[in-house]
Amino acid sequence: ANGNPGPYPEDGVLYVVTELAQYSLKDYLGLRRDQGRSMPPESVRSIAKAIVLVMAGLHAKGLVHIDLKPENLMMFNGRLKLIDVDGCVKANSRVSIQDSSISFS
Repeated sequence: ANGNPGPYPEDGVLYVVTELAQYSLKDYLGLRRDQGRSMPPESVRSIAKAIVLVMAGLHAKGLVHIDLKPENLMMFNGRLKLIDVDGCVKANSRVSIQDSSISFS
């Protein structure tokens, strides 16, 4: 209640509050396909630009997202955001396909 992270004073439970996405890029592309509608070129450019910017931001921090896919790109109030950032590893890391700490959906 005081704005600081920690358990809720009334019940001692720690709640995690996140934004509610409207839809994923996968949902959007599927809907367009089902309706027989192609994406307008300006939408393609806007989505591509958002993906490039978020990937550039990760790379600038020395991270690589190894599970980039339409399901992990969500729309929040008109802004495309990358989710599932536990799919990031440090650049130049060696990742084994047997590594049980990395999962793909």
